[in-house]
Amino acid sequence: FYPLRKEEGWWLVIGQPSERLLLGIKRFVINNSVMTINVPFAAPSTLGACSLKLYLVSDSYLGCDQEFDLSFM
Repeated sequence: FYPLRKEEGWWLVIGQPSERLLLGIKRFVINNSVMTINVPFAAPSTLGACSLKLYLVSDSYLGCDQEFDLSFM
């Protein structure tokens, strides 16, 4: 119930939960065209395999958030 028109926004967040690190964040708006979103982030300083999480978070809707596992070698 916003007093004015609100455009829904989304956040892509990259983090490393095991180390409690936020590595990258990007806000975007979904439109009707095909889109590509780049989220620059600093890679963890540890060598070897790395497990990160990608979160898709809505700033307008409850229950729409998504969480994805990312693995790098």
